[in-house]
Amino acid sequence: MNTEQNKLEDRILVEAENLFLEQGFSKTTTAQIAKKVGCNQALVHYYYRTKDKLFDNIFERKLKELLENIDSCIQNTENLNFEEQIKHIITTHFDFVCSNSQLVPFIVTELLNNHERFRRLFENSAKSRNDLFNSFEHKVEEQVKAGRINSIKPIDLLITMFSLNVSSFMLASTVQKSLNVPPQFLKEKLEHRKEEIIKTVLARLKK
Repeated sequence: MNTEQNKLEDRILVEAENLFLEQGFSKTTTAQIAKKVGCNQALVHYYYRTKDKLFDNIFERKLKELLENIDSCIQNTENLNFEEQIKHIITTHFDFVCSNSQLVPFIVTELLNNHERFRRLFENSAKSRNDLFNSFEHKVEEQVKAGRINSIKPIDLLITMFSLNVSSFMLASTVQKSLNVPPQFLKEKLEHRKEEIIKTVLARLKK
């Protein structure tokens, strides 16, 4: 494959990603992608065969990006005490969600529409993710056993933190679009919400 073909293939991927993020899978057509790229629709099918295969390529990379952020939230806490670990996980994930305004709604919507896609892609990276979860699980169980925090299942703690972050952002994003809220005002409210999530989670854990 020559350089020009590589460039065209990459441009198809970029424009398809932009359209999928903006419109979702069902509303995006290969004709729209071809128009954005400035090429024949047949070329989109030549490089990626079907819209499903093209979407899977993009969705897999985007889901991996989100999961890698969750991994990094847990990984980079070795030298912190448990309370600081919790603050770090919430803050790192919250900031990532807010910095990727289209990514989270896109993934949530598509996962609701296709559970099988999520199961397949998640299983592909299950080994490394299980190792990370086992490490976090050990830390939580150690804190519970020592009587430093209330009893809680590690998976419940992670779900609580991540779901509070995602729901806060999605609600704020919806309000901004509906009421045309100034970006600076929204940013201030999200920062306040992040602190409230930290307080809520720590209050749940406090003995």
